[in-house]
Amino acid sequence: MNNKLYIIGNGFDLHHNLDTRYLSYQLFISNQNNELDSFYEEYFNFRNENDSEWTYFEEDLGTFNHKAFFDNNNYIDTTYEGFKPSMLFALEDDLVREAERVEEMMRKSFFDWLNGIDIYSIEENKRIDLNPNSKYFSFNYTSVLESFYNIPNKNIMYIHGNLHNNVEDIIIGHQSFLDSTPELDEKGDSNRTIFTDSEHLAKIIFDNFFKPVEILIDIEKQYFEELKDITEIIVLGHSLNDIDILYFKEISKRTRPDAKWVVSYYEAEELNTHKNKIINIGIETSRISMIKITDLQLNSPKNNTIG
Repeated sequence: MNNKLYIIGNGFDLHHNLDTRYLSYQLFISNQNNELDSFYEEYFNFRNENDSEWTYFEEDLGTFNHKAFFDNNNYIDTTYEGFKPSMLFALEDDLVREAERVEEMMRKSFFDWLNGIDIYSIEENKRIDLNPNSKYFSFNYTSVLESFYNIPNKNIMYIHGNLHNNVEDIIIGHQSFLDSTPELDEKGDSNRTIFTDSEHLAKIIFDNFFKPVEILIDIEKQYFEELKDITEIIVLGHSLNDIDILYFKEISKRTRPDAKWVVSYYEAEELNTHKNKIINIGIETSRISMIKITDLQLNSPKNNTIG
């Protein structure tokens, strides 16, 4: 094992011409599952950028409209003369069942989409210079590192799971938080209503798609502790988004204080934004180099960028 750590993001798969864009997932849903397509449209607010739909798919899972979900599934009329408080228990059970059904459908569709991506279609001219004896920290779900580069699985940390796992082990999600209603109002009266517990259960989809970064870091504590001798971190194809930046902070904390960071960018405007994000986690400018993944292709004259 050498002293390099490669951090692999979705841009790595895109470099290899794999269509792992969330736009591709959106098209997959619209063609394969009308019910789920309608559910996404009704209950989430997915942002578009540069005419690319679902640009921030994971972050926007935090926009789940749990209030609308509750209203659309609440069939109880408390003014009905036959109303009984015990009916609320049936409502709560139904809300949980419906939320679990939809969540399972969401996760299965994501898994099925990933499984449909042909990783064996990668062309040889896309190959970049990777050391199989290095450590790899991958945010991707595909097995490009193993299948195309013959990187041993034991050298790879798939922090959010990959297609070797079961569908329920794939981690996707947001890091948004909901404003909580205090138990008491300013007069000291209870804010609870007859539907308070049911409304709380309507948030299950929001809660279950929360990405528990701090917990995952703690679970993989031993892995991070084993990074103490890393002298070079190479970031390939990661957008350095706010959800994942805690992993980068942890890696910075665990690796050598003089470790060099080599960070890839795709478009010119990303050069400074990516560099600034690395600076913001405490890395001195002198330790940062910016590259393009194409510079690392074996057929590139700049192939000696990472010496």
